[in-house]
Amino acid sequence: MINSSQLLRNDIDSIMSGALTLKKDLILKGDTTGPSKIVLSDIQGREYYVWIDTLGNLRLKQGIPASDTDGAVITKEKSGRLST
Repeated sequence: MINSSQLLRNDIDSIMSGALTLKKDLILKGDTTGPSKIVLSDIQGREYYVWIDTLGNLRLKQGIPASDTDGAVITKEKSGRLST
């Protein structure tokens, strides 16, 4: 495994058409200011944040979260689909 601060060019398998494939696990760690977040953007440029809150819930929010518990908790339904 590698830490995000240790990501080296040779650890990256390919970057094409905006896709990134890693040869190893990428570990993102938060700090005292809050958890690490993954930021995704759609074709209109809207940003969506994904993170794990202090209770261990996976959360999603359009725009910057105001707190650790902001946004919707993503859960798995019995059918296997994820929902917020």
